[in-house]
Amino acid sequence: MYCLQVLLARLTGKPIYKDRTISYCGALADSQGRTPKGLVYMDKIGPLRHISNAAYICLQVIMSTNYCYEYLVICIKR
Repeated sequence: MYCLQVLLARLTGKPIYKDRTISYCGALADSQGRTPKGLVYMDKIGPLRHISNAAYICLQVIMSTNYCYEYLVICIKR
C-alpha cells in the first residue's frame, strides 16, 4: 500500500501522499521493533523481505523530498 502512496506522491506532488509516506518511514525509524543488535524487525515470517521493501520505500521517499534526510542517515547506520 505504501508503494502506491510513494508513486502517487511522485506523480501528483500532493502533500497528503507525501505526509503518509513520511509518517510511515518515521514510524519505522522510531517505534518499530528491534533485534538485540539494533536492527529493525518487522515480522517472524520473511523478515528480510519485509524490511527490504520498507527500506526501498523510505529511500524512494528520501529521493522525492528534501525533508527526509534523517531517514537516509538511519538507513546508512543500520
